[in-house]
Amino acid sequence: MEHTLDLVSALRLDAEFIAGGVKHKRRVLKKKKSGESLARIEEEPSIEIKKNLSIEIEEIWDIEPGSIIGQGSFGIVRFERRRPLMSDQTQTSHNQVRAVKEIRKLSTPDYMKEVQAVAKFSQAQYEHFFIQSYGWFENQESVFIAMEYCRLGDLARFRNREGPFPEKTTGLVARQVLEGIRFMHEVNFAHRDLKPGNILVVSTSPWLVKIADFGISKECHEGTQLQTQLGTTEYMAPELKGHFRSSHKISVYSISVDIWAIGVITMELLLTHPFLYSSDQEDYTLGTKPLRFDEPPGMDISESCQDFIKLLLTPNPIDRPTAAAAILHSWFADVALLLEQDNLLSVQDEAILSQRHDAAAPSPMPLLSWSTFGNLRLTDGSRSIRGNRSTRRSRSTRGSRNTQGTQSSTSTLVTDNTPLDTYQGRPFDPSLLVSSFRNLQLDKTKYFVLRSNNVTDMETSFAFGQWSAMKDANTRLDNGYRRSGGHVILFFSIVGSQRFCGVGRMTSPMDWDTTSEDWLPRDDGREYQGQFTIDWLCLNELPFAGIKNVPAYLGKGRRAIAVMDGTAICPESGYELLRAYSEEDRRSPCMLERRRIGDVAYS
Repeated sequence: MEHTLDLVSALRLDAEFIAGGVKHKRRVLKKKKSGESLARIEEEPSIEIKKNLSIEIEEIWDIEPGSIIGQGSFGIVRFERRRPLMSDQTQTSHNQVRAVKEIRKLSTPDYMKEVQAVAKFSQAQYEHFFIQSYGWFENQESVFIAMEYCRLGDLARFRNREGPFPEKTTGLVARQVLEGIRFMHEVNFAHRDLKPGNILVVSTSPWLVKIADFGISKECHEGTQLQTQLGTTEYMAPELKGHFRSSHKISVYSISVDIWAIGVITMELLLTHPFLYSSDQEDYTLGTKPLRFDEPPGMDISESCQDFIKLLLTPNPIDRPTAAAAILHSWFADVALLLEQDNLLSVQDEAILSQRHDAAAPSPMPLLSWSTFGNLRLTDGSRSIRGNRSTRRSRSTRGSRNTQGTQSSTSTLVTDNTPLDTYQGRPFDPSLLVSSFRNLQLDKTKYFVLRSNNVTDMETSFAFGQWSAMKDANTRLDNGYRRSGGHVILFFSIVGSQRFCGVGRMTSPMDWDTTSEDWLPRDDGREYQGQFTIDWLCLNELPFAGIKNVPAYLGKGRRAIAVMDGTAICPESGYELLRAYSEEDRRSPCMLERRRIGDVAYS
């Protein structure tokens, strides 16, 4: 609790209310001059030095006309824009706008509890799952919480406007919400008001969402139960409505109410709200009415998805899964597979569109910079994996398309042993790479990202020069190896480390008859299958922070650092990662014979 209060204090903003807005004063670090070092702030962290290295700035936030973007019993949420200041060098596109929630003190006596929850979940480790706060301030009547602004709005808006979500999109959203709730539950917080209106959309390509509104969130320590009946009726679990009372005839509940709400949200995104009337939930809880997955007609919901929803909507909270357990459900593996297939289709489509454009109006290839990366083209698109069902079942035949995108009159036979077309985009410059990468045949190489659940397996791989993985990942790697003529580069990462930890070259096709016995068993009980050999090229770390904008595929929003285990990334992205590794190697040369992955502390 003391730590949370420190966070609350640190986020408090000095505020002066002015006509049409508010003014803040705060201290920021001075802009570092060329050659100047800030290392002495660590060596001698005195208040005087910190003052000398920082400056006080003023910022004025204007309340935009018609700026109310949310309203409820608590008060309002409004949109504010930061006024440009000529002398201010700290203003960027990321801090020019904000959403401000005003909470009336008289109508919300526990308003500071929301401030505490916002402060707690605005820490860096939670930024991908919760709306972040820029600080809070107050006057006699109200407390104001400044937050990041999501221009796309909330899930309710999308659902009402677009209709039912595709299953893969729903899976992406549900997984992210579960991840956020898992973090809350691990520190004994219940949100208690999860609903589409409290899940904000950050991006739709890829789908990224964040949880908002901690107005009635509650800290509940282990062994305690909650009694106050709060939340939105349509998303309340049965125990919040009087079912499963305690021996003292008191309605009690726990953090599992959030799991129920996620189940309702998932079904609502896919089909419709499962309990349109209060009697529907009553009948379902009593076991007299099952969930319906055939309304509206024509919807085809997978068995694994139905099982996931039924599991989360278990009436008795004692039998409901935890967030951590729900994340391991097989439905998410199915969703990941669908997304990987779509990514492959998207790369092919991108190539075909580029070729059509080139045939109509040739244009020079832009430089390889992230500001223009989306305009780069991958021209390995002479074959399309789209086709009828019989074509998809056969892995030995693919229809070919010419550069105009029309269907060829003949089909090209392609087997898994046939090399893919070589890269035909902007030439790569090997001179920018360190010596261990310069001999790679960059125009033929295929690049993959591999993820391990633990450090031990990485150490085993380094010691024995081999790798084992799940069958689906190994199948993709084996195909890449055979179809590229043995030119496959692998970027390794340990889940949760926030960095790549090595680069290796695949040196053999898959040995399906051999699987390493040294690999640690997986927590989910799934078995590894197959093994191949590796030549390690580099074991330096490459933090994700410096490469977070590298896309996995050209023109697509997914990042290379966020793909699933065993996923291919495009040649341009692979080359950029090699360049980033080369820069890191020049700063800290990699000594393979001395370096051990176990020497690195992973968080």
